[in-house]
Amino acid sequence: GSGGGVAPAMAMGALLMGGTPRSARSFMPPLHSLVLSRDKSDSDMTIALQKILAATPSAVNAPTPTGDNALSLAASVGNTAAVRVLLAHGANVATKSIEGT
Repeated sequence: GSGGGVAPAMAMGALLMGGTPRSARSFMPPLHSLVLSRDKSDSDMTIALQKILAATPSAVNAPTPTGDNALSLAASVGNTAAVRVLLAHGANVATKSIEGT
């Protein structure tokens, strides 16, 4: 039907505009949305990430619709707690987004 690409297009548009508003994060996988969140303390972030990764280990390197992985997103917003957890869980530092970053 029509409008099937609206949600991904909105999320991609928000990312391309240099921001990740809460509405754009809602279209991302939970892990990716979490690493962009600044609503948690470092210890709460670590616990939440470990729970997600324990339940779904493959999520550590899973891409968003725009090709970004959780590690690149966490690094882009300076979320060092998330970067540490993701690296400890085997995040691939060589993975690039669709844009090559």
